[in-house]
Amino acid sequence: MQYLPQLRLAAYQAASKAYAPYSNVCLGCAVWAENKIFAGANVENASYGATICAERAAIWQAINQGARSLQHLYLFSPGGWPPCGMCRQVMAEFAGPELKITLAHPANVKSLNPLLEGTGTPAEIVLAGQKIALLEQNLTLGQLFPCSFNPTHLQK
Repeated sequence: MQYLPQLRLAAYQAASKAYAPYSNVCLGCAVWAENKIFAGANVENASYGATICAERAAIWQAINQGARSLQHLYLFSPGGWPPCGMCRQVMAEFAGPELKITLAHPANVKSLNPLLEGTGTPAEIVLAGQKIALLEQNLTLGQLFPCSFNPTHLQK
């Protein structure tokens, strides 16, 4: 996975572009699809229902640029949160259960995600000459969303 350092950095940098005036929680996501990186951040809206998560923002970037097969999704969040149900469903549309998913959060912050609590693989990024320590949890879409409804269920 030679692309992983760039994927990690793209997700981290995307979080800085989030628009989160209501939750003050900035998430960034980067997707590796067809040998390219596509990134996105969460964009909140006062109506809440019109809010878009970082995962879907990154996936829409990939789809809008012609990619149709996701291989790896890297999600950076302050608390190590996993994707919401709507994002999991979108992932299932464009990837199989083998989709690699990395959930990451700053190493100096306690994870709010039971999947990451007390676990995680140390990683780091270097940004403007400073090292930023992260903890990562690696899993697959099949582990995260084992009984997903996907396009194969609609085939006759």
